[in-house]
Amino acid sequence: MTALFGSVVTDVLIAAVCGLVGGFGLGLLAENGIELPRRRSKIESDASVTAYFDFGFLADVVIGAMAAVIVYALNPAATSVQLIGSSIVAGLGGAGILKGFVETRRNQLLGQVANTALDLADSQRPGDPGRTRGLDLEGPGEATTGWDAQIERLRRQVDELT
Repeated sequence: MTALFGSVVTDVLIAAVCGLVGGFGLGLLAENGIELPRRRSKIESDASVTAYFDFGFLADVVIGAMAAVIVYALNPAATSVQLIGSSIVAGLGGAGILKGFVETRRNQLLGQVANTALDLADSQRPGDPGRTRGLDLEGPGEATTGWDAQIERLRRQVDELT
């Protein structure tokens, strides 16, 4: 690995700083803009409240710096311009890729919940002995056929989303 700015340590620091800039840029591109760090609380299913600290845009900045250093370590740049450019892009993309992974995992879990709900609704279709109140979506005589069609339509929608 050839040092572009005098030493490898300096190159890594420059990559990290450019990754910080890229991570900040990702924060600017977010829907809500730059989110400042703050304390938050989450209400759990058992009615308890869990307090936590949301790092806001600082998380994007740190992840961007780490992504830039990793990119530099795995694929050293040939010129100083390449180092700066690839580090900024890695900073933008590093946090974005991680956020995409988290969103994908969240959507998979939501899909599992939706499929479980559909299975439960399917087992409680009209005309079944264990039918629950309030689930009769069709008129008389077409309950089972319409129910099956709606369950299948909902299953297709869940599959498209996950």
